[in-house]
Amino acid sequence: MSALEKITIAKWSFAAMLLSPVVLLAGCEAPAELDGDAAVTDDVETDGAGDDQLRAWTGYTSEETPPLTCAYGHAVQGLHCTGGYCDNVALYCTTTGRATGWGTWLPYFSEEGSGAADEGHCAAGDMWMTGLSCSGGYCDNISMLCSQMIGSSTGTCWWSTWHSEEQGPFYAPYGYYIKGIECDGGYCDNMRYRYCQML
Repeated sequence: MSALEKITIAKWSFAAMLLSPVVLLAGCEAPAELDGDAAVTDDVETDGAGDDQLRAWTGYTSEETPPLTCAYGHAVQGLHCTGGYCDNVALYCTTTGRATGWGTWLPYFSEEGSGAADEGHCAAGDMWMTGLSCSGGYCDNISMLCSQMIGSSTGTCWWSTWHSEEQGPFYAPYGYYIKGIECDGGYCDNMRYRYCQML
């Protein structure tokens, strides 16, 4: 075998090694869309908005299903509910670029409370909403998981407008994450969200 033939074979072998991952990836199917009955998922996908943050919707939870939690280093940036009285709730989790520290579940709250008793808040400056649990009919009572984002602090905060199943999902602006929820209406049908800038 001539030197030229050996070089040609080596080139084609190298090209085949480079192309094989492309051929393998071309056969992969895109992940299926979540529907209203989807279970909690750990899949994360980019939202195509031009930034490099990883974001993902969880499945829906209610009083019949397990609590929702965001992946490590993620916090809640949005919420959505479906069904009568906002029965099924999903979380929009976004990476914070920080490590997750310790976490704690808040006591359940609903609309029957007065003053701050119808609200849940992640009070400490480095604590952010990272999960949600329901109890009672139509997800009447809500508990929030508050987790430390190591090295973070809380900047400016705002309250959203009221949301229920009749509205689309709520998204906090870029760089803002949920720190509180307030209930109103039967079975906590209407919720508004306290969203704050993470510094």
